[in-house]
Amino acid sequence: MGYQSGRVITVKDRPSAGHDRSARAVFLRALHRVLACIEDVGTRFAGKLRRMHYGYGEQEARSIGRQTSACEVAELMEEGIKVIPLSLPAVGKEILQ
Repeated sequence: MGYQSGRVITVKDRPSAGHDRSARAVFLRALHRVLACIEDVGTRFAGKLRRMHYGYGEQEARSIGRQTSACEVAELMEEGIKVIPLSLPAVGKEILQ
């Protein structure tokens, strides 16, 4: 498939617009559930995560999130701290549309 000396090849199995909307709705519902379970610690994410990992003053492990730099994520991973970086649009815990 693809371009062959001037011939245009079309993709017959392309999802419909309705399928795209349905997939987007499923994604947004799942994203909303994930965000609802995460404590938003703002820009203190890396420091808070380190304290939890090393046991400095944090009572229990829990899901935290918000924002940190790519450099901080790399440093956390090098330290053996489990991080799942997500690149998401700026969305909050409010109802997602």
